[in-house]
Amino acid sequence: MYKTPYCVTYYEQIGRSLINFLGGYLSFYCLKIYLTIQIDFTYQKTVSYSYNERYHSGSKERNSFMVKTITAEELFRKVKAEEALVLVDVRAEDKYNHFHIEANTVEDINVPKTEIFTFEDEVEKVIPQLPKNKGMIITCTTGNSATKCANILADRDYDVTVLEGGITAWKEYVSNESIERMWEEFKRIHPNAPEQYEAWSFGNSKQMADELAELVVEGTKTATSSNYTLYEIEDEPLPMVGLHNIILDGEGMAVAVVKTTSVKVVPFNKVTEEHAYLEGEGDRSLHYWQEVHKEFFENELKEVNQDFHREIPVVCETFELLYKNETSHRELLS
Repeated sequence: MYKTPYCVTYYEQIGRSLINFLGGYLSFYCLKIYLTIQIDFTYQKTVSYSYNERYHSGSKERNSFMVKTITAEELFRKVKAEEALVLVDVRAEDKYNHFHIEANTVEDINVPKTEIFTFEDEVEKVIPQLPKNKGMIITCTTGNSATKCANILADRDYDVTVLEGGITAWKEYVSNESIERMWEEFKRIHPNAPEQYEAWSFGNSKQMADELAELVVEGTKTATSSNYTLYEIEDEPLPMVGLHNIILDGEGMAVAVVKTTSVKVVPFNKVTEEHAYLEGEGDRSLHYWQEVHKEFFENELKEVNQDFHREIPVVCETFELLYKNETSHRELLS
């Protein structure tokens, strides 16, 4: 009898302890589930919010990549097809006046980027030059500023497209087009001309390239000279007799085809009056030639850490004019 109550009491205690334990465990487990749900819910809310923030931020970043773009080649084809286009050049006024894209069916507008940037802060601002009912191609020097401006304008619901590479890419493409076109025209007239040619411009500035190219087209300039030292440093071959050259102006446009007729390397102080005359510059005297070329060669040599002296070797080259461009830059686009 003793043992039975003890046994009952023992098992009862075990049962109660087990129930208490299980109850506590279940309570803890339920509490854990509840807290987990709450924490998870809070976490999900936090993550969802952060994700939205990232998505919102990301969408802004993606907008900069989603702005439509057009290559220089594609724009060239549109201009050639005489499509009506609106080009907005966001460079400073002086750069715009120096050069901008012109064609018969192109409406070219200059709105400096600083003016467009104020759109971000001035909600009510209006730039009357910018049409809302027409698509616009935005351009700058390299395309970077144009992309920033295009994003700002796109946020204002303007229909914008960015010219990839900007004016730099446009000039390069149009220059290559003019070179290929000139060589094709030359080959039609001279079918036996060689396949190889070189294209280059005179001097180290747009103004110099324009002036000397014009002298070639006029037939006044039939010779040139260059710094032999640079050929050595850059491991470049000297011009060869019979080489065909396409002369470019300051914009990189082809203006003439010439053929090299002689090449000599002589000291600076041994260049002849005849050669100076054939170069056609200034008053065509040897004195003028020495003055301008001394300064030019000094600057070139300074860039490669060398000094000028009156016996530096000079490459004296003569050439004959074979063909010149009778069309203007605008006609290339027609």
